[in-house]
Amino acid sequence: MHTLNSTFRNSIWFLFAAAALALSGCNWNRFFRQPERYVQPPQVFQAQPTREELIAKINDNTSRVQTLQSSGSLSIPKLPSLSTEVAFERPRNLRFKAGTRFTGPEIDLGSNNELFWFWANQDPSKALYFARHEQFAASRAHQAIPVEPSWLKEAIGLIELDPSGPIEGPIPAGDKVQLRVRQQTGAGEFTKILLMDAKKGVVVEQQLYDPKGQLLGTAKASEHEFHQLDGVTLPHKIDIDIPQARLQFQLVLDQHVINRPISGDNPFDLPTAQLAGARPIDIADPSFVPANSQPTTPTGAPPRTSAIPASTPGNIRGFNPWK
Repeated sequence: MHTLNSTFRNSIWFLFAAAALALSGCNWNRFFRQPERYVQPPQVFQAQPTREELIAKINDNTSRVQTLQSSGSLSIPKLPSLSTEVAFERPRNLRFKAGTRFTGPEIDLGSNNELFWFWANQDPSKALYFARHEQFAASRAHQAIPVEPSWLKEAIGLIELDPSGPIEGPIPAGDKVQLRVRQQTGAGEFTKILLMDAKKGVVVEQQLYDPKGQLLGTAKASEHEFHQLDGVTLPHKIDIDIPQARLQFQLVLDQHVINRPISGDNPFDLPTAQLAGARPIDIADPSFVPANSQPTTPTGAPPRTSAIPASTPGNIRGFNPWK
């Protein structure tokens, strides 16, 4: 019987924490970032937009992206950064890799139409954790690990909303507006709050709450760039905070390549060949038992959680550089 050890459980809660102890090489791309030269997203709303207009704006932006390849860095306060590569292909193909040229791969997570996976070099078990989407939704592991890699895709700005779904708003919040999205899962009803620029229709912050109303994670997007050829707006900087794991990190994507063929051989397959020493573990298997139904908090330190707030105003070549 497999159990989810506490080291891994904390790392998967914010997807990348186990790589935090790794050494890092230089990330030269960051020296060439020029946010001031980014084309700013255009103003699309003259008056406060309706719920339908905001949903249509979000879905239109996402629908224009068939593939995406990005490179950049992952950084955690007071720790060295890791070089990162991100690839996305509709509808559910995603790959995120982080590492250094000195230590090799440190993080590998992704998904395809069938399953998703996560591997971290610093995890003591050296396991390649995976699960099929439909099985994971009804598994005990889903209660301990409610966030799939798809949340990373959404944090980057690729969000899709069901116009007929349970969505509340818009709720005025200064120069921004808020949408509240209810998401029913096998573990209960989750709530996602989207904070958007009221004139540009750009999502600048996302908050995810569990069925008990506790904050699971916040993603703040900034340095948005409008890619005129594709008509797509994407952020270059994403700050993510996972309160229950008491962890924060920043993902900086120096460049985006949109709607070009994905480089690499089968980048969205479960990487059993690339991670030959890793032991595959199906976390949706009934024999897999999470160590706890909820993530733990260091002794003597209360979790930084909060309840759902009230409705008030308020040149990417060679995808794997570590072969």
